[in-house]
Amino acid sequence: MNFTESNNKMNFINKEKIFRLNDKNYVIIKKLGEGGFGIVYEVQSLESNEKFALKKYRLSCEQKMGIPLDILREIKCYKVFREENENIAKLIGINCSNQSISILLEYCEMNLLNFIREKKNYSDLYNEKIIKDIFKQIVNGIYFIHKNKVIQRDLKPSNILLKIDNDNNYKVKIIDFGLSRKYSIPNEKYSADFGTLNYKPPEILLGSDEYNITVDSWGLGCILTELIIGKTLFRGTSQIEILDNMFKIYGTIDEQKLPGLIFFKNFKTDFPKKKGIGLINFIKNNEIIKVNESCLELISNLLEIDPTKRILSKDILKCKWFKE
Repeated sequence: MNFTESNNKMNFINKEKIFRLNDKNYVIIKKLGEGGFGIVYEVQSLESNEKFALKKYRLSCEQKMGIPLDILREIKCYKVFREENENIAKLIGINCSNQSISILLEYCEMNLLNFIREKKNYSDLYNEKIIKDIFKQIVNGIYFIHKNKVIQRDLKPSNILLKIDNDNNYKVKIIDFGLSRKYSIPNEKYSADFGTLNYKPPEILLGSDEYNITVDSWGLGCILTELIIGKTLFRGTSQIEILDNMFKIYGTIDEQKLPGLIFFKNFKTDFPKKKGIGLINFIKNNEIIKVNESCLELISNLLEIDPTKRILSKDILKCKWFKE
């Protein structure tokens, strides 16, 4: 489309929905989602008709005096990861003004949460082969993030996007790095105020402020289990409720299961005593697709209560399940 054609097209579109970025014109098609961070829109290039996602950050009056740390972190991560890994969403451009900050990302048709909800009842569209391919791509992206000394800290299905290629294969694109941060060895003390409750590991729920990339291993385990059972593994709306659901599976968490527990600020000596059904038994009782024992073994290694025993992203790619 040439410049004249683009201008003619703009004449038939609500001017309030048009914006300019990197010397190109885009039109807002619809809202895709909204959260505490702001709003995400589906947008389209007026020159090429290609679709993109526009993330417009919500700024308070105080924040308009400077760019908030979480936004800086996210933009920095996208810039560092850009073009480096096919399983991380690509940053197309950034728009900053006195009133707002927006980033333009590549567009994907759905997120993993919607994929599970829509496809889980169709065996030809939802089976072990498909979820293995999707999960391997997720791990590939997370391994790249970890190699760059970054903890993602908010792994969940809604932060995993799926792009459908010309052969109807799913291409994973990881998004949302607002809570990500650099890590160091040995472990530093960090804030435990991060991520989504249902995907937080037990040591964080119990108040530990020393952690590392194994918090992402836990998130990966929750995602893989959700792919198999078709629902969130640890459901609840409060830390107490989620811990209680963990106890129903693992039994009451004690010093033997989680060394150092007694020093965590949310530890209580009067936690209810429960035996626990066992993680693998729980999965087998709730699975919507059958998976090999090697897959269940991987889940066990990801969802270890003791973070020092959790498998790391670099080792997941070598596991038996991916070789079968």
